[in-house]
Amino acid sequence: MFSTEISSDFRRLLDNVKPGFEENLVRAFRNEAVRNQQRANNNRFVHKLDNILFSQGDTKIELSSLKFPWIPDFRITNMSVNLSMLCIDVAFKLGNLRVEGDYEANNVTLQKLLPVSNHGRIEITFGDVTAKGRVGLLIRGDSLVPENYDIKYEPTETITSGIYFFFLEYSIGDYVWKQLNDTLTTLLHRQLGEAVVEFSLTELLIDEDEQLRELAREHSQRANRLLDCLLCTAKDYLVAREYRNIETPVLDVVYRGKPSGVYQGRLRTGKGYIQDLSTLSRLQDLSLYEDKIKLTVYGSLGLREMKHGYDSYSSSFEDTEISGNIRTAVYRNKVFVKLSVLKEGGTMQDRSGRDPSQHAEVSNRLILSYFLVAFPRRRV
Repeated sequence: MFSTEISSDFRRLLDNVKPGFEENLVRAFRNEAVRNQQRANNNRFVHKLDNILFSQGDTKIELSSLKFPWIPDFRITNMSVNLSMLCIDVAFKLGNLRVEGDYEANNVTLQKLLPVSNHGRIEITFGDVTAKGRVGLLIRGDSLVPENYDIKYEPTETITSGIYFFFLEYSIGDYVWKQLNDTLTTLLHRQLGEAVVEFSLTELLIDEDEQLRELAREHSQRANRLLDCLLCTAKDYLVAREYRNIETPVLDVVYRGKPSGVYQGRLRTGKGYIQDLSTLSRLQDLSLYEDKIKLTVYGSLGLREMKHGYDSYSSSFEDTEISGNIRTAVYRNKVFVKLSVLKEGGTMQDRSGRDPSQHAEVSNRLILSYFLVAFPRRRV
């Protein structure tokens, strides 16, 4: 069933309930924001971010104790519901977002002469942040549940204060921005989810909800089938090309024995690895959006088995040296995937004009590149 194949009576019903549903949804979303404001005194909205370690030449920089103090304030500029496509188109203004924490910079060459480092406070402000995108809805029981988030956040400017003695080709704000995106989506999911689940699907559609349920099943089947087909050939590709395990960069870290200590140690590893990419799978039903030009499938993938490690490492601190290997397992991981397929002459084609069934290698590389770019944060 395509969206254009919906019966005229059912489409009329969806058009009739749309204005009232949108008005009530906006009200419920804003009411949830008010409740967030009322709960603001218990530090619930001081969001902690993971430490960030990166290098600039032979200088090692670590950002730690990162906090994002923000009471969710998603100011609506657009919130429109498309029930035939089971999605909500959204746009928000978030204002200025501030992340604060500590930094420490160590020069590896200088460490050979003197145990000197530079450390202090850092504050990163992302100015006039906006968010725009689409949220896919799944039907569970008698409720619509927002699950698949295709949201893009954009700041107009990024201001970093606290570090002034070196220049980076890659802004410090860019390292923090990746984590901040995940945090913002989590907060949006929490607030939007509380608002949407207030509505009974049966009451909303006046006991005519079975047609929407059938439409939702059709959408999920089409979206899942398309991506499952690509995943199947991708797994064969990964095994054949020996991409099940991939290399990760070496670690070269300078650290202190105590936060206030003078002596510093150094940790170095060989090349690391991630495995097993052949266990890449869907985490849940995907969402589908279709117009006259293209069909878009979006949702989340994850690895059932994800291991990360280093075959060798060595560490020295004062007169002590140790060596060995590192093994870690990541039990919860997720990557967002969005796939658009152009329509032409009644057949589905990719952006290059080829039929999806005839370009497995392109699709495999696409899925692999998605995972590599969005490799989840991990602690060792």
